[in-house]
Amino acid sequence: MNLFKSIAARTRNTANISAVSISSESPEFEFVYEDTLPTIPSTLKERKRIFKELEIAFKAQVTTNELGHDKRAKKIHMNKPIPTVYNQHYSKSTKIKKQTRIGTDIYNVSTTSDNGIHEAPFRSLKVEARGITYRQMSAIMANVKRRCEKEGWTREVVDSEPNRPSGTYIRLTPDIVNMHDIERYVIGPYTQATGRSLVESLPSTAGTQPPRFFVVHTWNEKYENTMACVKTMIHDFSSNLISVSDRRGGGMTIDTPIWIDAFATSNQDELQSKDVARAISVAKFRTILVLDKNGEVFSCSKSMEALTYALSNSYSQVVCPIYTAFKHSYIHPNFGEMSRQAIGLVEGQAPIDENYTLNAAYRESQFPMERLEIHTNPEDTSEAVSLPSTVKDALESMKPAEILIPKQVEFALKRYDSVLSEIDMNMN
Repeated sequence: MNLFKSIAARTRNTANISAVSISSESPEFEFVYEDTLPTIPSTLKERKRIFKELEIAFKAQVTTNELGHDKRAKKIHMNKPIPTVYNQHYSKSTKIKKQTRIGTDIYNVSTTSDNGIHEAPFRSLKVEARGITYRQMSAIMANVKRRCEKEGWTREVVDSEPNRPSGTYIRLTPDIVNMHDIERYVIGPYTQATGRSLVESLPSTAGTQPPRFFVVHTWNEKYENTMACVKTMIHDFSSNLISVSDRRGGGMTIDTPIWIDAFATSNQDELQSKDVARAISVAKFRTILVLDKNGEVFSCSKSMEALTYALSNSYSQVVCPIYTAFKHSYIHPNFGEMSRQAIGLVEGQAPIDENYTLNAAYRESQFPMERLEIHTNPEDTSEAVSLPSTVKDALESMKPAEILIPKQVEFALKRYDSVLSEIDMNMN
């Protein structure tokens, strides 16, 4: 419990703040004094121009063969329904693959909105059936990269004391755009014509997209980092050889849905706890925790409430891997050097490890453990006392997490120690 309480106390002032809190002397950002408002399409032609990556196609430089693509930039079409699937049976070693459809196609769709701006089909789906795929997330990222600097997107700066808007803005670049920015410049303008969630509005949505994982994250995390964590998790959970792997979420592909709040509702204020609970239940309580560098996710009350619910269930083989953006490379015993943008801790090994302790040790060996360490004095409770009551209640009730996280870290550390000699022998 001290782990969660300390990290939450350390970052409590920055949770749920849509603007950025930084010093005006920071050389990292370009400061401006005029806000750039979102572009709202007024015609169908303009909509397709602004959101062509979501409506038509985009080019992607995909460099991960294990995700089903080659290393060349290729055109990814998004203008028609794409079935959601998962690998019912897959081994990276043998390349034997059997995919199974997830969800149900919906054909009774509206093709035009009342104002005539939205031509592509949009569907009415239950909140828990609005998972998003990595392919669809990639289309959003492609849209951000094309438009962000060209249109001069901005984010308001807030004073650290007393956290009031200062009238100063930073000029955004794709690598610092977070979910608040995507909500403002992409999701809001894109869904205004349909009045529905992003997932329901996308022409690439074929029907219900029940999630295989529920994502716990903070909106302040860079979208690029969230993407890196999801991509790495898909790789680590792509194998699916035995029933245990299947129950733990194995068989992930770029067309396997995961549930992320921003994409599953048209109005975040209307998202209720029961909607989140249903989405977690549909995902069979499988949860991925996206850990930001400063641990802000632990001070987000909604994230902690969702994690509490997921970890307090009685479903067998519940899994909550922790992924964090961290560029590194390592030598895999079977597949050679692998470069990655994120790294994950998975208790009991990830499906891609295929039950080999050495594989898991190599994969997890560079995890930045300092992001899980206690950075404040456990004896000093002055900061923890001032936490919002909802956060404290979530942390205090998270008994499964109190057991899971330290146990997971301790298990990983012990595993590294036990195989160090074996690694040295293989390296030599």
